[in-house]
Amino acid sequence: MPFDDVPQNWRDHIKVVAGRNRKVIPSNIAESELSETEQMFAELTGRYVQEKLGTEHKRLIDWLSEHQCMWHWDQDGNMLVTHTFHLKEAHDALKLKGLYKTTSLGRERGQDQNCFCLPLKDGGWVVRRFTPGVREAESWDQDGSGWTRCYLNVEPNLPTAARFHDGIEHPSGGYIFKFGSEAVKVAQALGADMEVANYAQSRKTKLKPHKDGRLIVEIERQPEDNPEKMKGWLAEGKSWKRIFNIQTTGTTENEVGNFDEIIRHIVTEQKADAGWVVKSESAWIQEPLSHTKAVLRSQGLNDRESQIVTGECILKRWTIVNEPFQPEYLGDRKWNRDACQLMFFPSKTDGLAFPTWNKILNHVGSGLDEAIQAHPWAKANGIVSGADYLRCWIASLFQHPKEPLPFLFLYGPEASGKTAFHEALSLLITRSGYERADRALLSNQGFNGELVRAILCVVEETNLSQKNRTAYNRIKDWVTSRHLPVHPKGGTPYLAVNTTHWVQCSNSIGSCPVFTGDTRITMIFVDDIHKSQWEHRHKMVAKLKKEAPDFLGSVMRLEIPESSDRLNIPVVTTNEKKRLQAENQSALEQFITEKCFISHGQAIKLSEFWEAFANSIDSSELGEWSKAKMGRSLPRPLIKGRRKSDAQWAIGNVSFDRPTVESDEEFELIGNMLTLRKRHGNDTISGE
Repeated sequence: MPFDDVPQNWRDHIKVVAGRNRKVIPSNIAESELSETEQMFAELTGRYVQEKLGTEHKRLIDWLSEHQCMWHWDQDGNMLVTHTFHLKEAHDALKLKGLYKTTSLGRERGQDQNCFCLPLKDGGWVVRRFTPGVREAESWDQDGSGWTRCYLNVEPNLPTAARFHDGIEHPSGGYIFKFGSEAVKVAQALGADMEVANYAQSRKTKLKPHKDGRLIVEIERQPEDNPEKMKGWLAEGKSWKRIFNIQTTGTTENEVGNFDEIIRHIVTEQKADAGWVVKSESAWIQEPLSHTKAVLRSQGLNDRESQIVTGECILKRWTIVNEPFQPEYLGDRKWNRDACQLMFFPSKTDGLAFPTWNKILNHVGSGLDEAIQAHPWAKANGIVSGADYLRCWIASLFQHPKEPLPFLFLYGPEASGKTAFHEALSLLITRSGYERADRALLSNQGFNGELVRAILCVVEETNLSQKNRTAYNRIKDWVTSRHLPVHPKGGTPYLAVNTTHWVQCSNSIGSCPVFTGDTRITMIFVDDIHKSQWEHRHKMVAKLKKEAPDFLGSVMRLEIPESSDRLNIPVVTTNEKKRLQAENQSALEQFITEKCFISHGQAIKLSEFWEAFANSIDSSELGEWSKAKMGRSLPRPLIKGRRKSDAQWAIGNVSFDRPTVESDEEFELIGNMLTLRKRHGNDTISGE
């Protein structure tokens, strides 16, 4: 790369490349002596709706580039970084709108950057100095977070114009000017065609906003004043008064108001209402609207002003997102609130060492070794052991937290190390990413709000094999769905991005709801730990933490083989899983497995199929079944419908005799009719 092409802020990218930051933080912020400045900066830039650069924005940038100014464009922050003196030069040369002043004299022109500028609508910018609270020209103010701020290429409002022309704010409202000539300049800057007599040019003058936003002007009046020189003015008491039909608010409030740091209205990614939050003691607390208004009143706002602020918050809502391992503020008013974060920075060096992690993976994964060696995906991609499979599972968890993974069911003797697998992973992430999910799977009311930020959901010693299949139906949905139906207790249900990945541990093989046709669960037997391998928990945790950066570095680099499955790595079926599936078969599934053959394009008359099924089960079970229930419970590819030949009800794609030839046609339902079509894919019996 030519030297001239190296960006001026190349040092700011070092922490991103090293994995210590997800977004570029300007060095002026990152090196601040105030520890909270970096978080303040992230919140500030995150709350702006990112404005696309227009012709007026680009005109300023082109001028800075053509005149050898010190500047760069920060893509992550969607902002211009430069020096306030350069902005003064550009403002004068380009004849930009509004008023702009700075205390910087430009002695070190082209050697420094001291401000960042966020684009506003219609070519405007809001400019802030890097150091919160730093002194600047009188026309600058401080926002609610203490940043020293002004506007560029924006029509001024009364406060800005008044400060620019040395106005003094009056305690009862408005601004006082020692000379009327200065007040005239302010009024003209606001768009008022204001002319006064010569004798009024040196009089004390007050400018204040009318309740409807128009400009009120009051000039000191003397008895000897010639009224002919003040046509259009009202002589009242000791003042000349006049209302000008212009707005004093201007357009500088294109950005969010100061109360954004106190209250926020939040919505889901589906734009559904998610309520209100209030900042209390540095924490954001969910509160009802009535409490939110009470907070605003405590800040000195009356009821009308509180209504206005809450209305603005609704229009300028924050969208709650779930982006694991990403910054809290993503820009464009997207709030990655309480998202799961890494507890350690992944190592970027070579020679990584993590023997304690390998010990856990080798032990837990050994029960999968035999099945892995026969699995086509594993053989094709050099996956030779259960430990390798678990490494791919973990790598996907961290590299692609939104991609679904197999539900891992670890079973075996007590104290065999099953729990060590997920407890070790919990050391790598913040608390919001690790959640016990037993209640969510079994809750009769469907409450599962605790899962909304989780990336690792754990079930410990809970029997999920219930006859009503509640847990299994939720596993079927939550393991593979891109969106999670969230139902917080006491809250409104909504859809959220699904980042859940599942591990169940149990002493009993029967605790996991594995049924015929399951394509989501990988079962792993975890054997006893040999005495020579046993280690005290506290010592092991200390070693895991010490090795964590290297382990994370390895899984972040691991290339995950492509999976043809809907899960990011495929399910591996062990012999134990096959046996458990057989044990969990319903009476109908057992009948089909033992007495029937999948025969595409063939059909059995419903009455004949029912009679054979009824004769195959115990009379005590027959009361649980009916022809209608049997039809609803048929596993794929079996289907119930009418035959076109005689309109009789039949069961399609099945035969009592082993097929001698594989048919290239199969039955599908069109309406309630069994209709032949060309086959595609390999069908298997499935209860899903």
